[in-house]
Amino acid sequence: MPRALWWLLVGMALNVTGGSFLWPLNTIYLHEQLDHAGGGGSGADA
Repeated sequence: MPRALWWLLVGMALNVTGGSFLWPLNTIYLHEQLDHAGGGGSGADA
């Protein structure tokens, strides 16, 4: 396997791993921001 392709695969793996760690934090942040915005919604957690 060429060295450049190996580095590309390593970079892609790091990118996916980092994104999977940030996704839950992003979801919590957006949920809190939208909850404080008073946008209504279903009111299931009110």
